[in-house]
Amino acid sequence: MKITNQMKTNKLKSYVVLACILLGFLGAQAQCYTPLFPSGNVITDPECNNYPNTASGWKKGWGNGTAITGANAYCGTSIQTAGGTCKGSIDYDLTGKLLPNTSYRFKCMLYSNGDAHITLNGCGINGLSTDFQLTKNTTSAWQAVDFYFITGTLGAAQNLWINSCSASATDVRLDNLEIFPATEPVVEIPMEPMDSGKFVPTWESLKQYGEAPEWYQDAKFGIWAHWGPQCQPEQGDWFARFMYYSGGDRNWFTNKYGSDTKLGFKEVINDWKAENWQPDSIVKLYKDAGAKYFFALGNHHDNLDLWDSKYQEWNTVNVGPKRDLIAGWEKATRANGLRFGVSIHASHAWSWYEPSQSYDGNLTKADSLNTDGTRKWWAGLD
Repeated sequence: MKITNQMKTNKLKSYVVLACILLGFLGAQAQCYTPLFPSGNVITDPECNNYPNTASGWKKGWGNGTAITGANAYCGTSIQTAGGTCKGSIDYDLTGKLLPNTSYRFKCMLYSNGDAHITLNGCGINGLSTDFQLTKNTTSAWQAVDFYFITGTLGAAQNLWINSCSASATDVRLDNLEIFPATEPVVEIPMEPMDSGKFVPTWESLKQYGEAPEWYQDAKFGIWAHWGPQCQPEQGDWFARFMYYSGGDRNWFTNKYGSDTKLGFKEVINDWKAENWQPDSIVKLYKDAGAKYFFALGNHHDNLDLWDSKYQEWNTVNVGPKRDLIAGWEKATRANGLRFGVSIHASHAWSWYEPSQSYDGNLTKADSLNTDGTRKWWAGLD
């Protein structure tokens, strides 16, 4: 029987197809890790091949963390803690791998069936000695987690902990872990002019402060109005944070606004009109109660500026009440002869809003246009 070259080729192709099928049945997986950059990753074992192994940075201090392969893994080898809330932690030792006062980019593939915590310990982020923590719920699917952080003064040790303690996930998995020095250029934001004065932002300068102003020593009583868009749903001050987590606040939001993932706290801001706000009568009431000074909330952790802000377009002149609330508070306060102050709470916005990346946190101006050509209420805003 004569075997032609074409028959040999077909036979070879058949063997290749059969081999691929068998590899699929046996759980073999193709390589699916492409580094962000050719070099510089402080994680020496990003593909989790050597878990647990202290030489490669992985630690297994407690719990049921295990290396997994096959269908439950993202690709090749992944790490999993499962079986119940806070049954284990995926830990990596970052001691000696990070520099102080340096910007880094964190990226990984994460799977969670509820809220999972990503904690950076001992890194001095936000200038604090406390842990920096993000909460992420990937809703039982593998998703990329990608964010930036800036170290401060480093502690004696630095650690990465990924677990569900104080959260709701019972299955947390990790793969393709990367922490690179950030190479993207810093974005310069035009700043509003600031009055010059005696003090500069150094401890030595602040040591000149001495005693509190005389008016403050005499003013034994003041009132602070912690009032902003977080008051609209009447579900607690941290609603803008927790409405992006699974649970009661998320359920309340979806019952009122719907489950479309492009909806978010901006819908609450749009509902907040402040139509019954009467600053003159409110501040007079405070004065009659004996207050000598009044403080207004200028920006809560929802990151909405309550004045005609030049920093960003998300402010109460453009959305919500469509009024400069801080200007209104100041006018009423000074008219009543009280001292006036403003409190800003925006330091937590960038970390507490991280879960919104799975919802409306990444919408741009282009997304504000409907397919029929009409515009959404937030058209023109990122």
